[in-house]
Amino acid sequence: MPSVKKKHQQLYDILLHALSVGTYPQGKKLPKMTELAEQYSVSVNVVTRSVALLKERNLVSIKAGEGIFSNADILKKCTPSKKYSGERVFSALGKMKTLSVLIEDTESWQVSFWNSFFDGFTRKNPDIELNVFFGRKGLSNVEHHDMIIGGNHFINISGYGIDDFIPVAKLELFADGLYDNKILHPHDLAWKNKTCLYPIAFQLPLVLHRGMGYDVTEGLNVIDFIDNLKKTKKLEQVRYKTWSLQNFMVNCGCCCFDSVTGEFKIDNRKKWQTVIDRIKSLYSGGDMLALHGKPLDYNSLFKNELGKGIYYMEYPYNNPDITEKGNIDVSPYPMGDIFPLIPICGCILKKTRFPEEAQRLISGLLEPGVQQEYMNCRIGFPVAVDILEKSRFSYLVKQLSKLKKVQVVPFDQILDDAVETVFIWELYYYFCGRIDGDVLSKVEKKIDYFIKNYRVKEKGSANENT
Repeated sequence: MPSVKKKHQQLYDILLHALSVGTYPQGKKLPKMTELAEQYSVSVNVVTRSVALLKERNLVSIKAGEGIFSNADILKKCTPSKKYSGERVFSALGKMKTLSVLIEDTESWQVSFWNSFFDGFTRKNPDIELNVFFGRKGLSNVEHHDMIIGGNHFINISGYGIDDFIPVAKLELFADGLYDNKILHPHDLAWKNKTCLYPIAFQLPLVLHRGMGYDVTEGLNVIDFIDNLKKTKKLEQVRYKTWSLQNFMVNCGCCCFDSVTGEFKIDNRKKWQTVIDRIKSLYSGGDMLALHGKPLDYNSLFKNELGKGIYYMEYPYNNPDITEKGNIDVSPYPMGDIFPLIPICGCILKKTRFPEEAQRLISGLLEPGVQQEYMNCRIGFPVAVDILEKSRFSYLVKQLSKLKKVQVVPFDQILDDAVETVFIWELYYYFCGRIDGDVLSKVEKKIDYFIKNYRVKEKGSANENT
């Protein structure tokens, strides 16, 4: 039998959509029940039951003698899960295909974008219903997911590995030419010669400052850029705050893993030693700032410290509050010869019963209108070349097309943990003068021990489960 929602559930979906898109913002009075009944051609009893569902979920409040009032702000707060099933009023052709989607984003402005996208997607694709789980809380909500959307860090902690995802090539027949005219392609994100990630956007830091603008010279990485700033701006100290030490090292040509073998690897030790000694000199001279070791309120930091204790500060593009307050100027990030890849990806699990439908969602995220909205909402930079070319970041198209693409985060949970907990901290302590000597050999030994011990524990847990 076809699955048809009851009328009060259909009306609930319609009113929920109206609340989520701002038709009835927080505190606004909704029409009377008789008016809603007339508007949607249903009985007052149907409206009463729909409003009761909204009240049960704390989406509206009912004040005796006054009416129904919106509590839409609750939708801006991240909930562990949400169901999107489009607008199926009065009929359905068949049973819906349900996809369980795990997504990294949890901030209210991010969830607002996803609410709009998922709602629109299910309206356009009425055969698909989405159960969406936001953030880390979503990891334990279902036995398995059909697809994951997020950065490599998030995909790694999801508990799935490269062998759990469907290779992109197996689904090409469903969406030929999906990555035509895109600045990133799945093969750019290959791991151990397996291509399973669909890039839908990417992150790249910008440089914030207050009236201390500069011209970016092509070919200068961040270290050269800081040295150049000191000379051209005649600064005693550049006081440059990095966003990510891992990203910084890749920018300088020092990636600590091999994406082909999937192993930790320090190539060209002479180059590495030169780079880390230069960074150490910048730290000791106050040209780079050491702000690690404690949680930071970055919004407060750049609003209160930028232009005082900090002259230049890297900051990720994906924040809507980046330039709206405080007379903050934004300048391009100096990339040198390398494009540090921090992609936002979708990946489809082999366990799914509906691979084509999952890829249809990926295709929806790559549509021009969605890519534009992705940028407007500051979720990330779009991979669509034509959208980037029309933006104030058009310079990225020419710049990124010429650079070598290097992944910043390994697509492996154990190696990712090792880099985050050992590699980053050992280098930081070296830069700050807390440790000395052959830090690269020390890092290699600690990483090797970490990974071997991790594998032993993993094998032991597997034996206990059999």
